[in-house]
Amino acid sequence: MNKGGKFLFQEADFYGASKLIFLDKALPICYKATWMHGLGHIFSNAVSPTVLIHSNERSLPLHLVNNSDTVKLLKNKNTIAVGMPYIYTKTYSENVKVRKIYKRMFMPGHSILGIDYSYQYEDWRVILKKYKCDSICLGGADYEAIKNNNIFLGDIAIVRGAHAGDADSLNNIALMFYQTSEIITNEIGSHIVYAAASGVTVRMIDETSFLTKNIEARNVATISTIVDSVRSEDQKSFENYFNGFDIDNIKSSVWFQGNQNEIKEYSDFVLGVEFKKSLGVMAGYLTPDNNFEKYSIFGSVLLNKIRNKF
Repeated sequence: MNKGGKFLFQEADFYGASKLIFLDKALPICYKATWMHGLGHIFSNAVSPTVLIHSNERSLPLHLVNNSDTVKLLKNKNTIAVGMPYIYTKTYSENVKVRKIYKRMFMPGHSILGIDYSYQYEDWRVILKKYKCDSICLGGADYEAIKNNNIFLGDIAIVRGAHAGDADSLNNIALMFYQTSEIITNEIGSHIVYAAASGVTVRMIDETSFLTKNIEARNVATISTIVDSVRSEDQKSFENYFNGFDIDNIKSSVWFQGNQNEIKEYSDFVLGVEFKKSLGVMAGYLTPDNNFEKYSIFGSVLLNKIRNKF
């Protein structure tokens, strides 16, 4: 069981998304809708709908996505734009005024799917010193590696980022961004959208690992790891997705232009701020209509999880 006490882990649970909707109420044993939690597709020119909806949950009656562009992309699915889970966090929703703790935070790429980024630790030290950072936000694996191995990155605060199974992750991340004046990053990802929408100055730096050595290492490792765990009809979709990042297109994007007003405006659209629904409406989207639908969905998702392991 995960921290939230649910037996069947679904996309709607990632980073505590479901807790943002149901608050202290009991969670359904399963959800009738997926809820998009990743934004990698906005940086890619080769996207298949099979990448946006997990193979375990494509048969669900409803798919909740970020904005109208994704609704169009998933035109053959029953899809509704509701915004990303991040905009449902307490801090973001209430636009809480908090004291700025971090002046300049560095957010590097994080280890995923067993990929080791320890070769970048020395690069991180150089970046932290060069840009006079007072903090760094690390993914769970890197945070544990730094702490457990007593790796010194400088006289800075080390902040732990989101964890998929932590029901408090999104609320914690939202508060962190509201406590931060500026982030610098050498990685394209959802964090820059969250930060910009929260009023943080976002700065892409020249030492962009995504556009240099890291793109090859991550593509090879991630493709081989993911494809090993998905069914054969999905393999080409994942390969196209990870090979579809256009370096020149990314470097000419809004993130590298430095206009914070445009970055904020684009981030709001990507997150689907204008499509945000009430908690009652969201609970209705996520909750099965009756016992028959509930147990049918539960059985389908569980069967898919088992099947995809073999």
